[in-house]
Amino acid sequence: MTSSAAFSAAGLALAFGLFLHCVLRARAARAPPLSLRPSAGAPVDPSFILSGPLAARCGLRETADIDISRWGVLAARLCDHLGSEPSTRDERVHWYYLPVYTWLRALTDARAGEDAL
Repeated sequence: MTSSAAFSAAGLALAFGLFLHCVLRARAARAPPLSLRPSAGAPVDPSFILSGPLAARCGLRETADIDISRWGVLAARLCDHLGSEPSTRDERVHWYYLPVYTWLRALTDARAGEDAL
């Protein structure tokens, strides 16, 4: 991969991560508390998440890599913003959006740790 291709891929990943971050934050500010919604934080089967095409590439290789309670809350927020009912089998959310979000979140957390040194 050339440096310009790596830069554009990194830029695209960063833009997507920022988009998801902004979507989740903005929607959380306007949405009623998640604890009032019965579908919020619905348990998701980790094997369903791990069977997605991006899971391994995003660092999700085993059940221990996934915080299921946080995953359910994020999925409920994202589904709410997308205007769909939260579902534990929504491939778009559980196979694509959230794995990329968690991968980008891990990258930014690692970068913040490096900057602190």
